[in-house]
Amino acid sequence: MTRLSSSYRTTETDQITQDAEDVTAAREMIEKAVPDGFEIIQLDIGKTEEGARVTGIIRSTTITPIEASGPDYPSALEALRAQVPDGCVSTGILIVEE
Repeated sequence: MTRLSSSYRTTETDQITQDAEDVTAAREMIEKAVPDGFEIIQLDIGKTEEGARVTGIIRSTTITPIEASGPDYPSALEALRAQVPDGCVSTGILIVEE
């Protein structure tokens, strides 16, 4: 019997855009606007007539743990992958016992 442990997170993202006199100020505004439970994964920087426009791409930091068992590794892996919803990605797989 093989037991696997993993977790998954969403791949969905959102964005926050801020205009300011310079990039540093716009970035600070974005960092303050990120909701609890989210993280910035990318910053896109552009210019405006007044200064800078920064767009922060954010995603949830929520990780959901999952486990699955099977008579062998391929069976356990298939059962584990079946638990990962569409729009989510597995964050790694550990063999708990074999």
